[in-house]
Amino acid sequence: MTRAIFLAWTSLSIAALNPLPIHAASGNALNDAAQAEASNQPFPQAKAGEFQGRPVLSAIPKNPKGLVFLFHGSGGTVRFAQRNETTAAFKPLAGLGYGWAASQSAQREAPTRWLNADADLSSNADLSFMLAFYRNLVETGQISKDTPVFTMGMSNGGGFATLFANVALTQGVPVKAVANYMGTRPATVNNTMLPQIFFVLAPNDGIIDLINVQAAITRARSQGAKITEAWARPRPVAAETFSTIASLSPAQRAQLVVHLQETGVIDPHGLQRLHAGKPLAVPELTDIAKNIPDGADKREILNALIIAFAGHQMRSDFASQQADFFEAALKR
Repeated sequence: MTRAIFLAWTSLSIAALNPLPIHAASGNALNDAAQAEASNQPFPQAKAGEFQGRPVLSAIPKNPKGLVFLFHGSGGTVRFAQRNETTAAFKPLAGLGYGWAASQSAQREAPTRWLNADADLSSNADLSFMLAFYRNLVETGQISKDTPVFTMGMSNGGGFATLFANVALTQGVPVKAVANYMGTRPATVNNTMLPQIFFVLAPNDGIIDLINVQAAITRARSQGAKITEAWARPRPVAAETFSTIASLSPAQRAQLVVHLQETGVIDPHGLQRLHAGKPLAVPELTDIAKNIPDGADKREILNALIIAFAGHQMRSDFASQQADFFEAALKR
């Protein structure tokens, strides 16, 4: 399986290295009552449409506290906004009154990707489209010109979330913060015009070059960029690992854990056994996938395992920290 095909496959579903510490987001944490209220809020009903020939989705309450643009990864589509982990990551923000909007990259041939190598609005069709989409939301009264704007993306989309935030700021858009999930910090980004970034990284990520990403973060900080890193932790696989896959019954989830133990993917304690201690790149992930029972849920099961193994996948376990980070950004 080629890298491009595998990325498209996982994005559409879509002992390990020593756990790295989670660095808490800066700013004041939401109080317990607000967190509890947010977690009980239903995810906003999405509205589908089309703008300049691209599909768009949005869920924007009246007078939103902020608007979050969501960006898919390689191989993804606008449906990234409605994936299990994306909606779970956004849920606390929804409860606090934030809305979201999403579309998809111009490139529709595999691998479908946002254009991160060009910061020029006159030549980057993705940047010019997203800026026009934003202005349309203002012109149609769905948001105001003063509505705080945030960006959030995964992988290639994390890089584009960073680039779009940078360019949008130069155009007068009130961008407050970025949530970059396992993406890059594109070389085209101007660090002197960059909002604060909540950077989610995973120690077993073999899809991106962690050394290069961390070096880019260090350079950005040296130039004044404010970046908070949150590191995923490998965790044991249990029946609850697959709780977001609604089509699997509790009994099927328990049976799946037994199957993964019998095939050597995990040990009796639920810890990663197959390819333990190695970055999870395409060969390793493809090998793990071979041990997952065939069926309609195979992609989502693999996604859940990648999350548990601290690999390259959108995840929602930093939802509260991200909400705290965005809330703090509003006060600055």
